[in-house]
Parts: sequence; structure tokens; C-alpha cells
Amino acid sequence: MDMNMRASILLVLVMAVLATMGEAASLRSKAQTTLQDSRKLTSHPHKPICLAFKKLGDGFCREKVDHYGNPVGTGTFNLYKHIESKSECAMLCYEDEDCTGWEYDSRSHRKTCEVHRGEVGAYKAKHGVECYEAYKTADKSECFTPPRPEPEPTCEYKLVGNGYCREAYDHDGTPYGLGDYKTYCNKDKPCVEDKCREACTGYEWCKYYEFKPINPDNLPWGTHIEEGAGRCELYRGYIGAYKPSSKAKCYAKNC
Repeated sequence: MDMNMRASILLVLVMAVLATMGEAASLRSKAQTTLQDSRKLTSHPHKPICLAFKKLGDGFCREKVDHYGNPVGTGTFNLYKHIESKSECAMLCYEDEDCTGWEYDSRSHRKTCEVHRGEVGAYKAKHGVECYEAYKTADKSECFTPPRPEPEPTCEYKLVGNGYCREAYDHDGTPYGLGDYKTYCNKDKPCVEDKCREACTGYEWCKYYEFKPINPDNLPWGTHIEEGAGRCELYRGYIGAYKPSSKAKCYAKNC
């Protein structure tokens, strides 16, 4: 092999090495630029990433519009039933990291929420239904803010009397009227008085409660219940009297 050929081969090898080094440097440069851009979005104190929702329209969510202008594609979604509010549906999307949009059907016979995971870019008009697209933004003014949980209600209870709740007294002073109540605990499923009171606090309609401890001696042999457990009645209507008894107590709720 003569000197010219060797020099040519060596030159080709050098050029190949330089080209490879150049490509590597270019790739490193692109990676650094991408990393810097990512840091600008995620770490910069003035550029937070958050989730926001944009209403596409009143109707069913669809993936896109075809060349005729018709909304097509129902998309991929999870269906949730018995969702009472639009904000509850929005929270379901907010808590799902793959959510791309949501649809809420507020019609009384539906009350459903669809949390979408695919493309959401159009809607099919329908009264009572709303479609929202989910997107990430650095604009704080657009960020979705989860609603604050409502504080637990605090109620006070006043003893109506030691005995059974009754609606009123007749002209002879005799208590009468069982009232409108719901049995919350009974001998088959007893509860302690604290649970009875908590239940009344939790139900807005509950205005009074009656608690009657169960005597363990009256239970079938071998039956065990929590100490102090008993029967609990939650009252909706007015209770203005009580039938005296050492076996029960009647309380009025004040929230």
C-alpha cells in the first residue's frame, strides 16, 4: 500500500471521528437546553406548573372535529356515578394525574362524571352537560384551586328529659306523639351514645335524639355487646315533651 493511499485512509478515519464527536457535542447541547427549559418551568419560583380547566362547551366531550365539522370520538374515560356537583367532578380530574379533561352531566336522572385520559378537543352540544379540557399552565390566575373542606359542624345538646322523646303534652299534662324518627341503632346493631350523637350532628335534618342503653341481662345467652351500647332514635320533627323513664334520655340539638 503506497503512502498516498495510507494518508487517504487516515484522513477518512479522522474525519469520521470528528463527525462523531460533533454529533455527540450537538446531542449534549440539545439535552442541556431541554433540561434548562424544563427547570425554567418546574423550578423557577415565578413559573409554577399547575392544572387548569377550559370549558369547551355545553355538551358531551369528544376527541376532535372531523373534516365535515362534526365532533367525533367519545375517547377513553372513567365513569363516576352519583356525583352531586360540578366541583366534585373537577376534583376527580384534579386527583388523576392522567386526566386530560372531564364531562359533567347535571341532569337529574344522570348526575355522572367522565374523567378523560385521551384527547379532548371538541364537544357535542347537549343541554345539561358540560365539557372541560384540562391543561397545564404557568399562569397562577388560571390554576384550579381545590375547594377547602367544610369544617365539621359543632353542636350542643340540651337534655329535654330523662325518658322517651314525645311531641307534646295534652291538656292533662300527659306526653303524647312518638314523632317522626329514624332508628339509627337497635338491639341487633347497637351503638354507644357518642356514636348516636355524632350521627345526629352529621344529619342536618336531625333535631333531637333518644338513647336507651341495652341491658345485657336481657340479651340471649352468649351475646356480647360494647359496654354502654344501646338503641338510638334520630328525630326530624319537633319534640316538646318526654315520657319519664330511667331507661332512656331525650336530647335537643342546637347548632
